[in-house]
Amino acid sequence: MHKLPDNYLHEQIVRGMCRPMGEVKEVQIKLPAGYVGKFVRVKVSMKVDKKLTRFVSMTKEGNREWYQVKYEKLSMFCGACGLLGQWYEECG
Repeated sequence: MHKLPDNYLHEQIVRGMCRPMGEVKEVQIKLPAGYVGKFVRVKVSMKVDKKLTRFVSMTKEGNREWYQVKYEKLSMFCGACGLLGQWYEECG
């Protein structure tokens, strides 16, 4: 997840935000040496026939805030519909 505010950089908050994606296995708030940027790594066990989540949200003072989710090490997925196993050009 990218560009989370500093007050959201707590494991329990990140787990709660990512719970709709699937079973949260690991949350990495502190990045290893050599990694630079404002992001949090989260390892989630997901069903492969389910659409990939692009954004997660958090409600703060009645306003919903959205944060971008990016994926690592995915071989092939459609950026249009979010399903694994097809490219954008193949999407019906």
